[in-house]
Amino acid sequence: VGLLFFLCCFFAPIFASIPPWATGPALIVVGAMMMRPLAEVDWNDYGQAIPAFVTVALMPLTYSIAYGIIGGLMCYVAINGLDFIVQA
Repeated sequence: VGLLFFLCCFFAPIFASIPPWATGPALIVVGAMMMRPLAEVDWNDYGQAIPAFVTVALMPLTYSIAYGIIGGLMCYVAINGLDFIVQA
């Protein structure tokens, strides 16, 4: 791990020289690839549909993939946990 970190010291200036506007097309392609699994979501099952929607909606609204995933996981745990408690 230390050796790889040492190698990153040499590549950091190269990656820092890439302008931020040049990463836009790559982000669009990644976003398009992330949309394909949404077709497999069971939209009639609210335990899957609501967390999937929250995840997809929060990512662009918060400009953070991490916040979108956290929001979706929290919704998933809350909805399915509440459903488990009510059924038990």
